[in-house]
Amino acid sequence: MEYRFGATAFYTQHFGHMAQEPLTYRLGGSPYSNFHKPRKPFVQKNKSTDSATVRRHRQIVTAHQRSRAYASLTPDALLDPSDRTTLLEAKEFAPQLANQEISGDQTRAEDLKKQLDDLLLIDHGEADLSEPWKVYLEMQNLALALHPRQTVRFLRCLAKSRSKVNQERLLQVFGSLPITERKSIHYSYAISAALNTDKIEAAVRFHSEALLGINVSIGTSSLLSYTVERRFWQVAVETWQAYWNHKERNVEGLDIWVEVDTIPLPELWDSTISALEYVARLTELADSGAAASARGFALQLALRSFALRKTKDDSIHETAITYGLKQYGKYYNLHGGSKFKQKYFKPDSMVGVEHVNVDKQWQLFDKATSLQAPTYELYESATRQALSFLTRPYITQALKFYQALRTNAHITPTPDLLEALLRQVCGIQSQAGILLILDDYRHYHGTLSREIYQLAVAGLAKQGHHRAVEALLEEYQLHYGKITSSLMANSILEAHRWRGEVKPIVETFESLEDRYGFKPDGSSFDVVIATHTRVGDVEGASTWYNRLLDSGFKPTPRSLTLLMAMFAKRGDVEVVKQLLRQSDTFGFKTDIAMINTLVLAHLTNGQLADAEKLVNGTLEIAEKNPMNSYTVMWNYLLNAFAMRGDLKKITSLHQRMRANNIPSDAVTFAALMNGFAIIGRPNAAYKILTDVMPQLGIRASSLHYAICMSGFLSAKIYHKAFTLYSEMLEKGIQPDPAVHNNLIRAAAGIDAGGTLKSTAGYNQQTYELARRTFEQAIEDLDPSTLATNLPIKFVGANRLDETLTSSYFSYLTSLYGKKGATDQVKALYDRYSRTKLDLNMDVESILPLPMLSALMAADSKIGNHDAVDHFWELSLKSARKIAHRAGTKYSNPGWVLPARRFILNVHLRHYMQSLITRSKHDEINTVIKHLRSCGYELDSRSWNFYIRTLLANNEVLLAFEHCEKQLMPGWLAREPPMNKHIARYLKGRQPKHWEPHRRMPEYQTLVYLAAAFVQAQSSVGAEGGASTTQRLEELVPKTVNVVCRLPKTKDPLQRRLLPGRS
Repeated sequence: MEYRFGATAFYTQHFGHMAQEPLTYRLGGSPYSNFHKPRKPFVQKNKSTDSATVRRHRQIVTAHQRSRAYASLTPDALLDPSDRTTLLEAKEFAPQLANQEISGDQTRAEDLKKQLDDLLLIDHGEADLSEPWKVYLEMQNLALALHPRQTVRFLRCLAKSRSKVNQERLLQVFGSLPITERKSIHYSYAISAALNTDKIEAAVRFHSEALLGINVSIGTSSLLSYTVERRFWQVAVETWQAYWNHKERNVEGLDIWVEVDTIPLPELWDSTISALEYVARLTELADSGAAASARGFALQLALRSFALRKTKDDSIHETAITYGLKQYGKYYNLHGGSKFKQKYFKPDSMVGVEHVNVDKQWQLFDKATSLQAPTYELYESATRQALSFLTRPYITQALKFYQALRTNAHITPTPDLLEALLRQVCGIQSQAGILLILDDYRHYHGTLSREIYQLAVAGLAKQGHHRAVEALLEEYQLHYGKITSSLMANSILEAHRWRGEVKPIVETFESLEDRYGFKPDGSSFDVVIATHTRVGDVEGASTWYNRLLDSGFKPTPRSLTLLMAMFAKRGDVEVVKQLLRQSDTFGFKTDIAMINTLVLAHLTNGQLADAEKLVNGTLEIAEKNPMNSYTVMWNYLLNAFAMRGDLKKITSLHQRMRANNIPSDAVTFAALMNGFAIIGRPNAAYKILTDVMPQLGIRASSLHYAICMSGFLSAKIYHKAFTLYSEMLEKGIQPDPAVHNNLIRAAAGIDAGGTLKSTAGYNQQTYELARRTFEQAIEDLDPSTLATNLPIKFVGANRLDETLTSSYFSYLTSLYGKKGATDQVKALYDRYSRTKLDLNMDVESILPLPMLSALMAADSKIGNHDAVDHFWELSLKSARKIAHRAGTKYSNPGWVLPARRFILNVHLRHYMQSLITRSKHDEINTVIKHLRSCGYELDSRSWNFYIRTLLANNEVLLAFEHCEKQLMPGWLAREPPMNKHIARYLKGRQPKHWEPHRRMPEYQTLVYLAAAFVQAQSSVGAEGGASTTQRLEELVPKTVNVVCRLPKTKDPLQRRLLPGRS
């Protein structure tokens, strides 16, 4: 059916051939079928007063009309015949009466005008303007016209109000103006009021009238914004076409899309997609005229939808979240019945599910390019808009837009666009993206600019791609000569820093001047110091710091902070405080990063209360710094309690973070996941990874997957590790060493479970799946995987660079060593040495502790005790480097850092086992005495092992004394039920690996002690018998009490050691 309406009909009537062809096809019914959807809600106030005002207005109008009717009659017709006077009397009285009425009307008119002026000077805000409106109606009743300035002022007051009544009044005032007196400002107010009251016909009529009457395009922007929001595409196209017809005759610089820009981008993208679909339907109906106009409109709208906005539009990140952790509350059950409250886990900012809007933006681009051959303007606008959002999903989207541009042979990207792309792609650390842009720059524009080189080398260095950085620096020298930029020259050092390569960075530092013509500056020293601090090389960091001072350079806050962080990871609180004082002497302000190191030092040293007190103290100065700068210290605190499995404390801390507006980040959620994984609830950790983090816009990393894998490994759900590995690869997440370590352990667990056992028998088990997984990990081994700001698991107290290689080898070596597979152990050791050589690591350096413990286990198993002694000596040397308290001598007692006092326990047990095999019991006492004098301490397993060793050597009194002092405090704190299930109970209550300070007797130890006590009792009457039991009861009453109450069971251990009790 043919349909004409509004603007087109008006333009056709008055402009003839210059008006656009009417849109004769209407899809989806009337263009006003959606009027029930208001633009903005209006608040109508004082309804009863307004109704009374309207009724009064109608009465006045009726009286006014009647007065005009009466005025057409003669005076005589209105009088009773008996009251008529003579004609002469009437003529004499009439002038006097008329003068009185005129004088009264003039006085009243002046009063009303003055009263209206006074009322309009008042800022009524959202009031209903009842008083000014009453005055206006009275003036209308007296047929008094408003002064032009009064009219504008009155319209402005009415327009400012959000009340729908006042918008209707505005339209009434506008309607009372003669068409010849209507100006552009009147039309502007009228069109806005008509749109605010959803009177689209009136708005179109006023717009058309303005174009014809005063030859000005008024309200076009408002009308377009309204129709675009409500998707009234026919009216929108007509309005747009009318503007362009008018512009062809009257050159105007009006931006008709200004108000369209106020529509939130996701909504505008939806509307634009709808407009493009509308055009596609018109094209199918073969109305070339209508389709051409609509296509032009839709493409201009699409370009505007991709335009950069002058003000930040947060709506792109504000997709409503259906449930923060709302549906997830059931997974947060805690011991004691408490739960994580949903309010504690509301998102820090409504970042939303970002990928939804990313897909929407691509859909818009795809539809716009399918409608018409894309222009460079469209490509560039879409690319720059995606880059402007500064988040990984949109920067990746920008690369997609750019790759679409590259397929068009007739379009050449400008250097500015390539530079903008490169800048953001470096931010998301995409090596492929960086190299693609560099190749295209060379292809389209020849030599890379200096700025492009600088951006590229900085971006590649941060990813640890040292070969690519070296190639670019050499290329730069060919085009621009000697490198003078400190940032450029030091980029190669930065690449080695991110890779954690100590030896290569020192070699590169020494050759900077020869290779690049750049003499190392203070920043060069800073990078070398940062590398040593990052890997945990205290000796190297101290040496280079002193070399910096000797070279005449002043240390920077960065170099001091990095030194503080290194000592903080060791738990050396005193050195961190000394460096803080030294920072003050250099005139540096103590910043949040420095305070973070002190918090970490307290936590590493086990001083959780001091750390929490320090963190709480920083809240008093929180207003002086960005809130996200405090996230790091809170993450340290969260992770410390997570490592102790204290989920209740984690809840409390996270609640306080939210209450103080401290935002959470990826590390925050890693700490939460770690808490669940450690207490044996990996499914809860996985839910955070898959459900919670995506909704809050937190991007998952290999750290989060490694935590989930560890949780499932602890629960012996080994296959889940491989499922998670496949999942992260599908998402494009690069696995780090922690992920590969977990995979090797999962594979070993599957092998041990019998699914891939060798037919040669259990003792000759090949661990086939573990071996294949290990080979894959070695093949993927690349120091660039260390290029991350996130924590890296499996490092512990060891050096970062050594952990990269040793963690794979040490675990597999331990597996084969326990089975006595000497050939495999030797092959792994040789392979380890070759791998270190391939990675340009120092092969002469002392082996890391995990590798040494694995070798000791292997040699102890096969009885190679000389090798065990050798590796024990190496373990002591290796431990010195990572446990030495700064400023102390090895010859003095207590030189071991408290945070590192437990690092030799595994090695000690292997060594004690070897000594027992050789019957060197006395030497064990000497070793333990020496270790404890240095500051090392035994954990619960080592004390139990040592006590059983003493009993085997018949040192009963000393064994009982150690049990009383070292193990009984833990027993009394958690005394188990003394029944037949005592063995199973004690096994489940033994201290975990994250709580080495907690000690408790093992069931096996108690049985050995009971056997020794029974033997002492049986020797009563013999020489020394009575005195031994009596001394035990006096010296170690708690241990004797527990041993005497030990329940009788029929397990093999009691039947062997306590046959009389069975």
